[in-house]
Formats: sequence, structure tokens, C-alpha cells
Amino acid sequence: MNNRDQLERNVDEQTYITFSCPKCGNSVEYMEDCAGSAQPCPFCGEDVIVPRSGDQGSSALPLPIETPRLILRRLQLEDFSDVLEILSDLETFRYEERPPMDETEVKLWLERVAKDKLSDTSGQLTLGIVLRDSQKLIGVAWMRYVDSHRQQASLGIQINNEFKRQGLGLEAFHGMLSFCLRDIGLHRVVATCDSRNEAAVRLFTKLRMRNEAECLRDRFIDGEWADSLWFAMTEDELPQGS
Repeated sequence: MNNRDQLERNVDEQTYITFSCPKCGNSVEYMEDCAGSAQPCPFCGEDVIVPRSGDQGSSALPLPIETPRLILRRLQLEDFSDVLEILSDLETFRYEERPPMDETEVKLWLERVAKDKLSDTSGQLTLGIVLRDSQKLIGVAWMRYVDSHRQQASLGIQINNEFKRQGLGLEAFHGMLSFCLRDIGLHRVVATCDSRNEAAVRLFTKLRMRNEAECLRDRFIDGEWADSLWFAMTEDELPQGS
């Protein structure tokens, strides 16, 4: 049997999962390897979760993400003022290579990310972090696929400086980890920070993410080379009950 025949045989032997898209109702088919993961419906383009064996059927992305004090939801154009507070603050970009955004930049950014879908070619999702009690948006969180199989993602958050040191960043990031590794079936997530950013290092450590790499002098910030730390967690490392 030549290589081509073997490849065709392997494809023929694949088991497929057939289900109805919860958005448009059309019948969709994915290989069994995709069970439990977020995939685009080929008809309407919306993100759906491929059912696992024994599940009743597919579901839409489990959004918003809810935690005891927060709601992580899709961004809206009406969030402009709250987002501007965060992304125009010099302190927010203290350890970033780029400067804060001005009003025009924030407006264009918000218009773009409010349309984010994981099924898009960019493979990213940006959410607003909202306080349950006041409904004020106090941060943004994002994930982006980092591999062609869409089984790994990078995560990040920014919190309004007036709401830091209250455990809200920890709560929001924990929600993102659960969403990625449990709800949409990713294999692995990573996060990175400037090695001088003690708050970020504490956050990732409290979440039990592994500090698996240090990149020396890999980023040029404010006239000097800075080091980066990389943290990661795989699906089997997510604590039970998270």
C-alpha cells in the first residue's frame, strides 16, 4: 500500500459526529477528534461546541462567563467610555512595548474586537470584564489561538487601575482558564508578562500556572531591554471544580 492509499484509508476510517447547529439548525459534521471543541458552523459561521459522545447535542459558546463578582461578556460599542479609561491610562501600558491609545485608536479597536469570533481567520475573542453589582466595565480579557489546529491559545487581561488589588484580575483570569480548558476543550493555554511585573507574576502563580520559560532581553521598553516570563497550563492541570 503506497502513502496515498494509506492516507485515504485513514480518512475513510475516521469517525464523524453529526449534529444540528444551535444557531441556524443545519446539519453539521465534524471528525470525532473535534469533540468538545469550538468549531465554526460551515453554514452560518457562528462558533459552536462539537458534542462529545453521550451529549444531547451541540451548544453555542458558553458566554457570558460568570464568576461570583464578575460577568465576562462580548464588548459593545456603548462600552467606549469605560474602555477608554483603561486603554488610555499610562499605567496600563507600563510594561508594554506600545504606548497608550488615544480616543480614535480606542474607537477603531473597539469597533474591530466587538465583532470577534473564534471562527474568524484571526481566531481571537475579546471580552469586557463587568462588575455584577454596578454593571461597570472594569477590564478587558482576550484569548487568541496560537496553533493551526486551534487547540492552544494565549490569554491576557487588563484591569482598570482603580479596581486593582481587589482580586478581580485573579477572578477574571480564572474564568478565562475554565472557559478555555473546560468549556471549549482547548489542550493548552499560555500567558506572558514582563519579569518586573510582580502583580502579574503573583496572579499566574496563584492560578497554578507553570512558569516554563524566561526570555532574556527580548522586549525593548522605554529605552531598555526587558525580560519576559512565560506561564502555561494544560487541560489536565486545571484544578478540579474550576
